[in-house]
Parts: sequence; C-alpha cells; structure tokens
Amino acid sequence: MTSSATRFTPRWVWAAVLTSLPALTILLTFLLERNTLPSELPSHWSSSGEVDGTSTTWILFALMLLIAVVVAGL
Repeated sequence: MTSSATRFTPRWVWAAVLTSLPALTILLTFLLERNTLPSELPSHWSSSGEVDGTSTTWILFALMLLIAVVVAGL
C-alpha cells in the first residue's frame, strides 16, 4: 500500500498531463472552431467515395473526446 504523499510524484503528474493532452486538444479545438464549422459534417462514405452519412458537429467532437478519454484511461 502506498501513502498519499508518494502517490503524486512528478512521474505521475507528467503521465497525467501527457495522457490528457489529446482530450484537451479536441476540447480546445471544438471550443475555438465551433462557430466556423458547418452544423453537419460527413461521417460515412460509400465505397465510391460519395458521402452517404452526416452527423452534427458536436456529436462528432463528443465521440472523438470519448475515444481520447477511454484511451487515456487505459
């Protein structure tokens, strides 16, 4: 068992910061660009390259953020 004094060593702090960077980047990008992006973005393409599915911008960013958080947690 470790004490709380040794739990937050500089190594753990750096690990936490570095694993949270992708999620913070996605969140910051959404906050800065949400007014310039269209309301719907392509989310699926057919085999011929035609767009056959769209999704709202905030849903796509939420999915990217969720993936980043899950990967950071692993």
